This record gives sequence, structure tokens and C-alpha cells, in this order.
Amino acid sequence: MPTRPPRRPGDGRRPAGRGFALLGEVLLTGVLVLVLALPLLTLPLALAVGMRHLRRHLAGEGSRRSGLRQDVRRGLLPSLPAGVAALLVWAVLSVDVVLGATGVLPGGRVVALAGALASAAVAVAVLLAARGWTPERGWRASLRGVRADVTADPAGALYLLLATVLVALLTWQLLPLLVPGLGLLAFAAVAVEERRTALPGPRDRPDPDEPRED
Repeated sequence: MPTRPPRRPGDGRRPAGRGFALLGEVLLTGVLVLVLALPLLTLPLALAVGMRHLRRHLAGEGSRRSGLRQDVRRGLLPSLPAGVAALLVWAVLSVDVVLGATGVLPGGRVVALAGALASAAVAVAVLLAARGWTPERGWRASLRGVRADVTADPAGALYLLLATVLVALLTWQLLPLLVPGLGLLAFAAVAVEERRTALPGPRDRPDPDEPRED
């Protein structure tokens, strides 16, 4: 009777377990973001804390809970102005979308579509700012870095836009999907950043005019 060979390190089977662990961490991050964002004003901080938690997990750092508590404690009060600004912008855009969809405004469909696209763009900006936030850096520097992030990696910004629209549609279809959706948005922002750092820069790319060695 044939027997299975013993598992050895590096035989390609360990990553599956790591994938399940990562999935669980993403779902946990969704719960974490939802709980921290319940006051609404703390949504930017909740996203930033969730992304930093995922980074610690991916880096294999210990004491992730203590780091989480420190991020919340140090970032709560300084994050409130950013939360108020984001909430006000979303409220104005939401009113435009509702009024445009109901036909109250002239050219209602165009207004509603423009408001929806602007809302998605604001969501991407908040994700990028939250990704760049640290307790030492603060929100002003993070917001100033959003434009540079979009310019440096427009494809990554487009990926985040598509992820935002997808999570919004799934949540609209079934509200409980908001929990994993928030975790997936945080993970998408971190993954896009890792993708950009993994891409070869201009100095790393081979020169087409340089002769090749045989």
C-alpha cells in the first residue's frame, strides 16, 4: 500500500496554511475596522490601524496587540479633524447623489453619476492617506502624500478604486458583507503598496540599447 512521503520544509505545502492564516487576519481586520469606525469620525484612523496591523502580521512581528493599542491611543485625538472633514465631504456628495437620483436636480442622472464617482475618489484618497499614516507622521503629511502616491502608481490607485466600488456594491447587496469588505480594502491598500515596492525601478530595468552578453 503506497504511503505518503513525509512533509519537508519548503515542499510547497506550508504556504496554504499561511494563506488561511492571512485570510483569518483579513477578516479580523474587518471586524477591527468596523468596531473602531462605529463613531464614524474615527473611520480614517480605523483604516490606518487596520493596515498597520496587517503589515505587522505580514512582517511576522510580535506584540501586534500592544502595537494596536498604541496606535489607537496615540492617534485617536489627532485623527478627529481628518474624520470630520471626510465625513462632511461624503455627506455633501451623498446628498448630491440622492437628489440627482430622485430627479430633483436638472440633469439628475449626470449629477448622481458624478457624485458617485467623486465619492469613490474620496474613498481612495482616504485609503491612501490611511496607508501612509503613522503616529509620528500625522494626517497632514499623509494627505499631502496622496497626490504623490497617485502620480507614482496610477495603476495602483485604479486598483483601489475598483476594490472600493466592488465592496460598495457587495455591501449594498448584503449588508453583513461590510465586515469582510473593510478588511479586504485594508488588505488591498497594503498589497498595492507592496506591489509598487516590488516593481523594478528605472535603474533596475535593462537598457534595450545595451548589448547583451551571450
